[in-house]
Amino acid sequence: MNYFDIAVDENALWIIFHYQNLPFVSVSKLDIGNLTIYETWNLTMINHTEVSNGFVVCGVLYLVKSSKELKSEITIAYDFYRTRYRKPNIKWVNLYRNANHMSYNPFDKRIYIYDHGYLLTMPARISWRAR
Repeated sequence: MNYFDIAVDENALWIIFHYQNLPFVSVSKLDIGNLTIYETWNLTMINHTEVSNGFVVCGVLYLVKSSKELKSEITIAYDFYRTRYRKPNIKWVNLYRNANHMSYNPFDKRIYIYDHGYLLTMPARISWRAR
């Protein structure tokens, strides 16, 4: 994971980062208009050295295990609104084995991947379940 990643979804601007000398991932939710920090989460169950990329869709952070292996997966997610971890176990393919940036576009509901000089897109299939 980079020093920090910027993500945007339907709700906010998100900064995904880790503090120096600490192993876990942290995320701050910012106001898009004035960059005020609303809240910061320290996701102590997620070691930043065990994930390579992350993106936020509808208030849920999805983390990809590897950006170099052809077959990878999204092994862990965190729902900011329900404040709980999830194990989605979504299979992920790094087509060119160098996916160094991933982001979600809330306007066209697609995930964009910059992979070894190519810009790839895929639809974000979102299903809503009431619980």
